[in-house]
Amino acid sequence: MKLAPEKSRRLQKISEKKLRRIYGVQFIVLSIILGGAVILLVNLEGGKEYPGYMIYVAAGYSFIKVVLAVSNMIRERKQEVRTWLIIRDIGLVDALMSVLTLQTAMFAAFAVDDRNFPLKMNDVTGAVVSLIILGIGISYQS
Repeated sequence: MKLAPEKSRRLQKISEKKLRRIYGVQFIVLSIILGGAVILLVNLEGGKEYPGYMIYVAAGYSFIKVVLAVSNMIRERKQEVRTWLIIRDIGLVDALMSVLTLQTAMFAAFAVDDRNFPLKMNDVTGAVVSLIILGIGISYQS
């Protein structure tokens, strides 16, 4: 290893580029699948329902995930090792999915008589989350 550190670094960068492309493609596919799931959610008027006070626990969990994901992303952008950035982006995608699931659960639990508002909000939030994931995937392709 000491004889050829430059070659080792070059091989590491090549594998890192491949890894970024693979995860970029996976993020793009995930955004397409999520778009389909949002269409089904809006058309079938579905949503997760939590029993009793579990909705508040799920809300706290989702917000903590969002805060941790954003703080980890900000911290990792300053690092030179880009492979950790992929892991942090996976955490961000997971947090965004939790927010979408929480929103559908809250509309299912606390919905009023107006059925159009929750459908529009789920549609808009699902589209925004899908576009963010698609943007992450496209940014990995460059």
